[in-house]
Amino acid sequence: MTTFNERIAQLLELHGSDVLAEKTGISRTQLYRLKDDGRETTRPNLLKIAAAAEVDLTWLITGENSGSTITIKATSETKEPSYTHEANPSPSSGYSLIPVLNVEAAAGNGSVVSTEEVTDLYAYKRAWLRDELGADPNDLRIIKVRGDSMLGTLNPGELIFVDTRENTVSEDGVYVLRMDDGVMVKHVQRMPGRVLRVSSKNPIYEPFDIRPGEPASNDVSVIGRVVYVVGGRKI
Repeated sequence: MTTFNERIAQLLELHGSDVLAEKTGISRTQLYRLKDDGRETTRPNLLKIAAAAEVDLTWLITGENSGSTITIKATSETKEPSYTHEANPSPSSGYSLIPVLNVEAAAGNGSVVSTEEVTDLYAYKRAWLRDELGADPNDLRIIKVRGDSMLGTLNPGELIFVDTRENTVSEDGVYVLRMDDGVMVKHVQRMPGRVLRVSSKNPIYEPFDIRPGEPASNDVSVIGRVVYVVGGRKI
């Protein structure tokens, strides 16, 4: 059986250090340290490496295959496939692992966060993600909705797919925004003069505008566009 650092070496050789570093957010130096001396790393880092390299998480940690399987309950390719928590598909299985972040996007006044860690991995069929969501699986993240400002469109406790590739507002839609230390999910509309109007579905929350050049606009960034609600609803 191979050692942990030997398995890391295999993945670096197979995928390349630059690719793994980009996909995981772990520096090349840290990856090479794992290869050279097999030093311990955090659980989120292990999840990131397994997802980026599309290998069995149990194999990565222990050298043994867990034998995890993934089942599809949907009867049509247009329906959402079911997922398994921390499923470990092989590269040839046709599935991608989508990271679940510990961030809650507040459908209200903003959820304060200081870190964003991967807490889980959900496995979805790659073809379904591309064909139905129109997204590259590598750009997708899953986060939870909190609050009631988008009630009816997004409800508290729902998990949403966020396409992080769409980190500018190219068209009207529902986006996850970071404002200072807060994260919120809102409808964003393009207005004349490159103004962005941010609004809620719940009328008790007042809309506001983000105007280019104003100091307040520097405190706002777009994390990504909401494209799907886990459980079967496109946005």
